[in-house]
Amino acid sequence: PVMAFLWRQLLRLAPGQAPFLVMQALLYWGGALLLADGLRRHQRPRAALAVIVIAAMPIAFGQIGSVIKDSLLTACCLAAVGLGTQGSRPARLAAAAILVVAAATRFNAVFAAAPLLVWLAPPSWAAGRLRHGGLVVLAIALLAISTWLIDQVALAPVRTHPMISLVGFDLAGIIDHGGEVAIPPMSRDTS
Repeated sequence: PVMAFLWRQLLRLAPGQAPFLVMQALLYWGGALLLADGLRRHQRPRAALAVIVIAAMPIAFGQIGSVIKDSLLTACCLAAVGLGTQGSRPARLAAAAILVVAAATRFNAVFAAAPLLVWLAPPSWAAGRLRHGGLVVLAIALLAISTWLIDQVALAPVRTHPMISLVGFDLAGIIDHGGEVAIPPMSRDTS
């Protein structure tokens, strides 16, 4: 539901996939550049360069060009990490908000976002293994609750009994909102 909601808002800017792809690319490249900048500021120029090289590799670069939940999750997590390296409290709060959205993108995204949320917490909160483990469990619980609140309460989706597969349902939605035939042989007429 969160991906559909975001896309619906972006469709106000322009029809098709372009606004969503631009948002996703801005999150991805903004996060990569902020992470590289944070590494550079900490005297890690080779690591900073490695981040840019990895971000531009064909598989990662190609996947970010796909309008799917996995790509949105990746872009959100990278943006949150990039913001987290900036050190300021507002940047860390923005990163936490992006992680809440990231956790709502997929049913299992909570497990990708929770460790990053713990990483954003002040170091004193996670001092010691027991406190760190407790913080991870708390992050998972908070993200699971926020995901449920976003996906089920705030967005209140209506069950439409999609096709046999969730992937097929997602692809049909992408084709319907994208305008052009994106995945042969499907089109608006066959979806």
